[in-house]
Amino acid sequence: MSTTSEDQGRVDLTGLAEHLPQLLWSATRDSGLDWLGPRWAEVVDVAALRLDGRNPLDLVHPQDRAALVEAWAAGEASGRLGLTIRLLVADGGYRRFAVDGRRAGDAAGDRWFGSCVDVTAQHEAAEELLIERSRWELLTASTPGVIVAFEPLRPDGVGELNIIYASERCEEILGFSREEVLSRPQTLRDRMNPEDLADVIPAMIAGARAEPQERLTLEYDTRYEHPTRGERMMESRAVGAPMPDGTYRWQVTVTDATEQRAARAALHAEKERAEVTLASIGDAVITTDAHARVTYLNPVAEGLTGWTTDQAEGRPVDEVLTLFSESTGEPVESPAIRCLREGRPVGLASHTALRDRAGRLISVEDSSAPIRDAHGVVLGAVLVFHDVSDAKALTRALAHQASHDALTGLVNRTEFERHLNTALDDARHGIPSAVLYLDLDQFKVVNDSDGHVAGDALLCTLAGVLQSQVRATDTVARLGGDEFGIILRGCAEEQAVGLAQNLCDSVAAERFEWEHRVHRVGVSIGLVSLGRESGTAAEVLRVADSACYLAKEAGRGRLHVAHGDDERARRRHGELGWVRRLQDVIEHHEVVLWAQPILPARAGEDLPSLEILLRLQDDTGRLAAPGEFLPAAERYQMAGALDRVVVESTLRWFAERPQVLAQIRTCSINLSGDSVGDSETMTFIDGLFDELGLDGEHFCFEVTETAVIADLEDTSRFLGTLRARGCQVALDDFGVGLSSFSYLRTLPVDVLKIDGTFVRRVREDPVDEVMVRSIHQVGHLLGKRTVAEYVENDEIRRAVTEIGVDLLQGFGVGRPGPLAQVIEELLGADLAGSTTEDDAARG
Repeated sequence: MSTTSEDQGRVDLTGLAEHLPQLLWSATRDSGLDWLGPRWAEVVDVAALRLDGRNPLDLVHPQDRAALVEAWAAGEASGRLGLTIRLLVADGGYRRFAVDGRRAGDAAGDRWFGSCVDVTAQHEAAEELLIERSRWELLTASTPGVIVAFEPLRPDGVGELNIIYASERCEEILGFSREEVLSRPQTLRDRMNPEDLADVIPAMIAGARAEPQERLTLEYDTRYEHPTRGERMMESRAVGAPMPDGTYRWQVTVTDATEQRAARAALHAEKERAEVTLASIGDAVITTDAHARVTYLNPVAEGLTGWTTDQAEGRPVDEVLTLFSESTGEPVESPAIRCLREGRPVGLASHTALRDRAGRLISVEDSSAPIRDAHGVVLGAVLVFHDVSDAKALTRALAHQASHDALTGLVNRTEFERHLNTALDDARHGIPSAVLYLDLDQFKVVNDSDGHVAGDALLCTLAGVLQSQVRATDTVARLGGDEFGIILRGCAEEQAVGLAQNLCDSVAAERFEWEHRVHRVGVSIGLVSLGRESGTAAEVLRVADSACYLAKEAGRGRLHVAHGDDERARRRHGELGWVRRLQDVIEHHEVVLWAQPILPARAGEDLPSLEILLRLQDDTGRLAAPGEFLPAAERYQMAGALDRVVVESTLRWFAERPQVLAQIRTCSINLSGDSVGDSETMTFIDGLFDELGLDGEHFCFEVTETAVIADLEDTSRFLGTLRARGCQVALDDFGVGLSSFSYLRTLPVDVLKIDGTFVRRVREDPVDEVMVRSIHQVGHLLGKRTVAEYVENDEIRRAVTEIGVDLLQGFGVGRPGPLAQVIEELLGADLAGSTTEDDAARG
């Protein structure tokens, strides 16, 4: 195998190898590995390797064997061998060794000497370092900003801040590649606003001095001039770490916050606008989170609930907004809770009230809607509600006004008829009731002797007397003028007679004192029992009215009970001749047209106007005033047909006399409540204007306040159509209703005729003077002309003229008379035409 000299050399080599840390080896080209240093025994099973004749390559990891063979072949040419391989060690595992070998002698020599050094620990450390570096690169790549590392800077300020690292997002955020940043660090500093950087390095030095050898953190903003995107706002966070040599290495994370700052500013501005808006609106607003906990209250909500936003924030919404049913007093679930549960807008049931922190109940209307993010996820709810206490009070007041008499406070005729229909339904099911129709006796004496104010006071007094004598279940109503009606519910005829007689006695016993004069009045009562065979409400009232008339006819202060076989009642019904006469008048157009002048309060300011007044001839040829036949026309639903006859007769009269129209401002025609709002009447009037070719600007239609409020919507539409034709609209008897001003703003009228009850005593009564003045001023503010009715003398005329009323009407201005006669007095006989008085009076 080897010579003795070679063996001796190996012995010497072996002795030397025992003192070296490397694993030494030698090999020849032919026999391969032929010697291992003594330290190999510490790593591999050398004896076993030699004895069993195994190939030394078996010690090499299978994946490294090809590399070893390839390196050995390359070493034959270069005379050197160097690589790292994994070798099998004694414990059965592999460790990594750095192999280094050299060929002895020249290229012809076949002896190789070398060493192996265990580099497993170094390799594992390098791999761990590589892994950490990869993690670091991933971390910096995923950071929203760019990371820049500087060193060195000593606490005493000595040293330069040199950039030693820059992350990959340099170009994206700063506009320069990481290579440019590393090679030209001054480029970044030059693009930073110097005012923003002025305090940064001094702050770094001060921090290092104050807390030496401690990690430091510094946050600051800088303006940065981007090479392509202009000025950007950068947010920086610097962390300083102490180094062993006393310097600090600083790592700065720079984030472009321009869009974020702009979005934040826009959000702040939007929030400010929202809060200003919420603070200025009249509705209360509460917002909640997804768990129905309060997040915000606007000032109105704070005022209604008694909670401030700070007090309510985080509390359950049903604790802050405590709701109750006004009908039952039971708690009501918050719409916000239901809205969040169902994920849809939710309204609040009507008749709901909130109880504030002071315990007050406030009527509210409420709704809630979910607040969603861009993906539709519910984030919370918004509650919008408002105080409807005043609105409900007004509604109740209007409802009361619509169903009650303004003077006495009793229910009015419309409401009485509704109660009567209910009593009739009960009667048809076997529950008896009775109806009383009452007409005061000698009431006109009080009115004529002491005036209408005394008459009104007497009506109020007697209303109280009537109410005091009936049961709580009964209904007492003022039907009009000095007429009253009473429904005695669940009352048989015998009992009803006793109650009615008691009413007669109570009214007769009442002493009414006015200005030191005592008046006594009586009452005549007609009684009708309700049963299964009773007719309609109108029929019952007609029978009761007839029975009342018979009681009055029998001597006043009496009771008359109507029965089916009552001959006198039938005779009374037959004596209602006006019904038949009205039918003839309507069929044959037998109306007689009268008129009354309406003049400007200040002479010469305007052309004269007039109002058409109606007269009818009775069977004897006598002219009857409206008070005689209009009640029958209204009671038997003939007023609308009578209106159409009057309108047609008037328009045809003026169509034949165009020279008269040219000399007057307007001709006013009254319409009853049956016509106002009636579409057929409107179609009829429209057709007349078209047929006759008349201009509507010379005509004004008067309607009463009572007729208007009966059906405000249809009335407004009806009057608006008249105005579209060019006609004017006047509101007659204005001011007698408590709701007069409430609808005036929206009602399409041009003229307000101030009720005569105010005008008569405008000089004597300050209240009446204020009423006339108020109506006139409100009318003018709304662009309407005013007319004072019942101007009976020069004193009243001067008073209303001083107030500023536009037009005057009454005996003190011009008395009523046949239409042609009034025209002749106003304009001259030549303009009225050569008609006889009879022709002029008959429509």
